[in-house]
Amino acid sequence: MASTNYAAHKPRVNLVNGLRIFFRLGLVRALIGQFVFMFGTMGIMSALGASAEAAWFLGAIVGVLGSLLGSGVIADWLKWCIGRETVLVHGAPADMPEW
Repeated sequence: MASTNYAAHKPRVNLVNGLRIFFRLGLVRALIGQFVFMFGTMGIMSALGASAEAAWFLGAIVGVLGSLLGSGVIADWLKWCIGRETVLVHGAPADMPEW
C-alpha cells in the first residue's frame, strides 16, 4: 500500500486570500454596512444636538438600510431606480463554490 502525501494536495491559503474570501461574504459586508451607517447616523444626530434616544432610534433604522446596501441585497433595485439595465444571474460566481 502506497502512502499518500496529503499535504501536497492541500491548497495553499495565506492570510491575504483568507481575508479576501472573508470580506466577500454577504454577512460580513452586511455587518460592516450596518456598523458604518448606524454609528454614522448616530454621530451626525449627536452633532446636531438631538437627544440620545432619537439618535439611537434613527441610527437603528438607517443601520438596517445600511446592512441591505452593504450586502448588495438591493443593488439591482437601486440600479433600476436610476434607469440602468441589470443582468439576471442565478447561483454563485464561477470561481466560488456553491454552498
